[in-house]
Amino acid sequence: MAWPKSVIGICPLLLITALLSPNAFAGLFDDDEARARIEELFARQEAFEDQQSRSLLQIANELEKVREDMSRLRGQFEKLQNQANVGDRRQQDYYVDLDNRLRKLEKTAVSGVSGPLAAGPEETELYEKALAQFKSGRFRSAASSFTRFMRKFPQSSLGPGAQLWTGYAWAAQNNCARAKQSYERLIKRWPQSPKAADAMLALSDCQGSKTSRLTLKALLEKYPQSNAATKAKQKLESG
Repeated sequence: MAWPKSVIGICPLLLITALLSPNAFAGLFDDDEARARIEELFARQEAFEDQQSRSLLQIANELEKVREDMSRLRGQFEKLQNQANVGDRRQQDYYVDLDNRLRKLEKTAVSGVSGPLAAGPEETELYEKALAQFKSGRFRSAASSFTRFMRKFPQSSLGPGAQLWTGYAWAAQNNCARAKQSYERLIKRWPQSPKAADAMLALSDCQGSKTSRLTLKALLEKYPQSNAATKAKQKLESG
């Protein structure tokens, strides 16, 4: 079917009018605005994700640094703890060796003497038990055991040693007041015992600088031939 020329001439005009109508402009404008807003939202989302990624990476790096610091500090702590344990064991071994040497001297001094000065099996067993507690680091138990020993066997030849070890046990617990009492009691009650010199040396460690020097000088005067006197002299010269 052929369109009349008059109709054909009108069609382009109608098409142009439709395209130029306000509704058509509104549709085109709405599409462009929506597209722009979507693109803006995508851009914001990408920026947000990028920022989050950087933040998470920074946090991860900081956590790793904290873990490294903790690992290093743990290693340093374990090293110091091992050194302290070794130092404690050496000190305890020194005390035990010292006690053994002094006990030999005391046995020589009272050899052939019977009666209350001779240590019996029960005394020796209780004394050794308390000494083992000290050596294993159970200082509170050691102090209690040596105190019980002295109450049960007040005239024992092992009394000076028990009194000295009581002081050592209190000193190991940083209780210098109780340690001083033990040392002073030994010095007063058993002034002729080889352990009296060691008690004076230990007593000086629980005193102030001026009083400590006086105690060390008194030790040199009273027990000049003792091992404690040698250490007292070294302390005086270094201080």
